[in-house]
Formats: sequence, structure tokens, C-alpha cells
Amino acid sequence: MDYYDFFAGGMVEVENEPLKQVALLPGERPNDTEDLVTLLREHEIEVYRTNRKLKSEGVNYLTGGKGTVQLPEGTFIVPMAQPMKRLAKVLLERNVDIQQEFLDEALAAYEYNKSVGENAPKQRLGFYDVTAWSLPLTYGIETYGLTSSLELNNSLSQVAGEIQTEGGVAQEEDANYAYIFPYNTNDAAGLMSRLMAEGYRVAMATKPFVTNGKSYDRGVVVVRVERNPGTLHERIRTLAKETGTIVEAVDASWTEEGILLGSRNVVNLKMPKILVLMDEPTRGRSYGAIWYTLEHLYGVPFTAIRTSDFNSINLNEYDMVIMPPGSSSGYKRVLGATGIEKLQSWVKGGGTFIGIGDGAEFATDEQVDMSSSRQLQDLSEEKMRIPQTPGAIMRVSLDTNHYLTLGYGNDIPVHVNSSRIFSPSREGANVGVFDGQSRVSGFVFDDNKGNFPGSAYLIHERMGRGNVVLFAEQPVFRLYWRGLERLFINSVLLTPGF
Repeated sequence: MDYYDFFAGGMVEVENEPLKQVALLPGERPNDTEDLVTLLREHEIEVYRTNRKLKSEGVNYLTGGKGTVQLPEGTFIVPMAQPMKRLAKVLLERNVDIQQEFLDEALAAYEYNKSVGENAPKQRLGFYDVTAWSLPLTYGIETYGLTSSLELNNSLSQVAGEIQTEGGVAQEEDANYAYIFPYNTNDAAGLMSRLMAEGYRVAMATKPFVTNGKSYDRGVVVVRVERNPGTLHERIRTLAKETGTIVEAVDASWTEEGILLGSRNVVNLKMPKILVLMDEPTRGRSYGAIWYTLEHLYGVPFTAIRTSDFNSINLNEYDMVIMPPGSSSGYKRVLGATGIEKLQSWVKGGGTFIGIGDGAEFATDEQVDMSSSRQLQDLSEEKMRIPQTPGAIMRVSLDTNHYLTLGYGNDIPVHVNSSRIFSPSREGANVGVFDGQSRVSGFVFDDNKGNFPGSAYLIHERMGRGNVVLFAEQPVFRLYWRGLERLFINSVLLTPGF
């Protein structure tokens, strides 16, 4: 009876709660939305799909804006009035409220810690883990929390089992000039990366065009027939089907509008030889997320070495070094002056360094000086103490003219789980910058809210003939932050070509 009451009680709760349904829009990223829906169905959460255009009242998950929501045909609807309501709500709601009693205790401890000296014992703030985990935001999907329910009538059909866009080459005939596909979903990125890993020559269109009567935005993968072996035709059909990616065959470089497919605006990509640091002082789980993302999700080969072995390897055998989250001071200690100088010289000679979290902090350290950005606390005369943000979701504005943002729109939700706040780069490109109303979900200390707007999340700088790419936080956090996978893959697979 208690088992029944638990599920039935969840359905009754909906009557007195503002969130009635969650609308997941397929938009230009249907594959990514379908991946989330498949995950929900695996946990027996009921999902419906609209058969026609509808509208309702709701809240935009990314901006917080309220009003009438236009729902296109094919929108997925997750009703809260269902037996799995409590699980659905905790996974999908935009923001999880923190109990006031706990929050009062945490704020009291925070104020006490500010009142004592730097070396005095501090009180624990009590935050166990992250304070935000809304799956629609982690997947980067356009989502609305509906405050009025759509009737579950013949305008909606219930989703059963796994769903995925059926991929393949749209034409039966082989392409004469190239195969093309938009680079706006994780599945598309997977197709591109696997082609590159198998040795096929791949390029990226950086500006819009129209061909075969279809319009394409910036960020389209172009695989030219003449630059690849004859096996391309069969292989791309197989991989397109496996990844659920729709590919178009085109017969000429001429387009109806926009750039030509043979122009300099189509950049040839290069699969880099990648070195990823692991073991102390690298954080094991952070390395694991990078390893799984590269090797298992995208088929990108790399070599992992212990950080302690860095000074003994021939760095010239690699094109790229990835320094995962860990300990900035630990990286400095293990590499030492010799290793730091070795890394600097290698980057200046044409290598690419990707620093993530503490790896980015390492690069911005004055003694390392691989970036013109600095931590905000280091720029203060009094070395201000910036509190840690306990796993909040923040909004970042992207520079859509930069290659790292190909396949993305203007804004993205990101994960913040540290006290790192970076000043904008003075000499490079601030590709991702926290906007004026940064917090989307989760808890941020009031003292810290004013520090985020204008600070850098993603930086790209040239260093000699090489590149430095810095992420303030782990983009593939715990492997459930699916919406930033392509941003990370862009830094790995696009940087050597651009």
C-alpha cells in the first residue's frame, strides 16, 4: 500500500504546484532531444509527442522569460500528472529549491568564514554536491516549463520505446562532388569524428550557403569525393545510418546562394595526435570523463600519460596536449620550471594546449603565462576571497564568429562548480562570456553574482604559431552534460585546422 501511495501521492501534488508539464522542442537538434526522451523512457517516465502546432503558457528554461509558448509539431511533452511524477520532476524541473533551514545555516557559516582571518579554522558550508542538474539544460535543449496543461487528447500521441531520427544519405545515387551534413547535433559530431578517425579527409564550412534547394547555416561538414578513396560512398552511408545523421549528396561546388563549397571558407580539418595528462595531480573522474567522451562517444584516439612522465617524453610527437581538472599548483610542482618551459616552447612552435578547469588556471598563472587572462582573485590588490559556486547552471553568450562555436547558437547553459572566475583575455578571443543575468539554476552566493558578468568561460589565444584554448569549467562534467560535448570536440578537432 505504501508503494502505491508513493506514486499516487506524486500525481496529487501536481494540483498545487506551478509546473504542470515540460515541453522539449526538437528545434534544429532533434537527435539530442530524442536522446533525452529515450533516457526518460528507459526510466518509465511517460512522454507524449504533439501531432500539430499547439500553444500554452510557460517559462523558458534558459532565459527565465514567461509568456505564451508556441509549440511546433513534434514537440515532446512530459506531464507531471503521472505515476513517475516525482522522478520526472527532480530530473526535469528548471530549479530545485533549497530548504530554507539548510540555506540559513550555510549562509551563517559563510558570513563567519568571511569575518575571520585567512589562516583561521573555517566552518563547513554544508553543500554536499551540486545544486543544479536540470537535464534539459545539461542537454542544451530548448525547453519550457508549462504552467497550464495541454489535454492528452488526439493532438498528442504517447511515445513508446527508443526513438531516433533515421539517418542515411538522402539520395540513392553517389555524390559527384561531396557529402554534406549540418554539424548541430552530437550524432553529427560523432559522424564527423569517426570519418576523421578512419582517415577520411573532412572539411568544415564556416559561412551559410544554399544548395539542392536547402539552406545551411554556418557549421556544415563537407566531405569531398575527389579527396577521399572510393570506399567513402559506402562507408558514409553506413556511418550516417548508425549515427542517425541525415547526409546530402551534392554534385558540384557551386551553390545557389552563399559561399562556394570549394572556397577558402571551407576549412580542411586535421585529426591531431593528442596527449592527455592523467594520474596525480589530475583528478581521476575528470580524466575519465574526457577519456570516455573522446574514445567511446566520438572514436577519437589519444595517448594518456602520467603527469609525472611529462618531462621525459618527446612532445614533438604530438599536436595537442589536454590538461584536465586537477590541481593547478600540483601541475606547476610536477612539471617544474623545466616542464613549463618545455610546454611553452612547444606551443609557440605550433602545438595546441587545451586547459580545462584547473588546467586553465595553470595556464593563466603569472609564472606560467600562457594566457593574458588571469583569475579575478589574483587581480585584486587584497587578493579577494571568491567563494565556491556549488554546482550551479549559468548562462554564457557565445562569439558566433569564432570557429569554436560552429554548430551552436548565441547562448548556452554551462556548469560552474568552483571558485574560478577568469578575467577576459586581453590578447585573444573571449569565445564564451558570462552574460549580465548569468544564473539560470542552482545556488550562487550574493557576493559572487556580480563577479560573473563579463568574465570568461571559454578563451582562445594564439601563442607564437600555436594555440591555447581554456575552459573555465569541465564541459563534459560527469558525462551527463551532453550539450557541451561538441564545444569540447570543436576545441579538439577544429583547432588544428583553423
